[in-house]
Amino acid sequence: MTKKIYLIVTMLLLSFTGAWADDYNPANPPDPMLKYKLTVSASPSEAGYASGGGSYLPGASITLSTSSRQNYEFLYWTSNGVKVSESRSFSYVMPDCPVEMIAVYGYNPVNPADPTTLNKYRLYVETNMEGSCTFNVVSGAKQNSNQYIRVSAQNISQGFKFQGWYEGETRISSVTSFNYMMPNQDITLTARFVYDPDSPTDPDSDESQTSIDTGLLGDVNHDGSVTMADANMVVNYYLATNKPEDFDVESADVNGDGFITMADANMIVNMFLGGK
Repeated sequence: MTKKIYLIVTMLLLSFTGAWADDYNPANPPDPMLKYKLTVSASPSEAGYASGGGSYLPGASITLSTSSRQNYEFLYWTSNGVKVSESRSFSYVMPDCPVEMIAVYGYNPVNPADPTTLNKYRLYVETNMEGSCTFNVVSGAKQNSNQYIRVSAQNISQGFKFQGWYEGETRISSVTSFNYMMPNQDITLTARFVYDPDSPTDPDSDESQTSIDTGLLGDVNHDGSVTMADANMVVNYYLATNKPEDFDVESADVNGDGFITMADANMIVNMFLGGK
């Protein structure tokens, strides 16, 4: 009798186990190599630039940065309407879903009634291609005139090729980070880029617009005159660890000693001031 009961119980258990196995269908685990899109932007769009966007694996650490245009002040970063950070640049860990990050700005125009502080002028930095980079200085901040300011284009977004720093249409530096002599006026410097993710050269870039050697001593950038821009180029060449190959040594060696030093830069400054 006991054996019959044991046999019945065993058969019931086997039947239950088989039915449970047929119904058990757990969700497949997520693909460990699945990347999610991180979109970054500024609001309003004309207020500034934001960098760090792309497609990333969950858990990746990404540096998000933003810089402002003239008359706009950075406030904070948001995601889905929730404030994330009040820092212009911060590290963000990618979740396992798409994310949109927005750098929020407020309109804060320069007060025309605000007198310019003695020997201080506003230095504006911008780029010709939105989202290509951020800057180490706050655009529109006042700087002491007749002093060197370190200006850098940093956090360059993938696919963008740096062409140089420009003051108007004059290129004053071919490297991303350089020392700029602040003039006695408000000034705007532009970091120019081309978007070129694949091709090693861009036939439509400004590099095709080669400057012409004027043969004028001190005219390092070949724009036909000796200015503070030439002095800046000499200073940056002197301080640079990796010297640019296209630098015009003959025009820069003003004192003719065979070396490019601060003495040449000082002579160019005196030439510029003396020609005014």
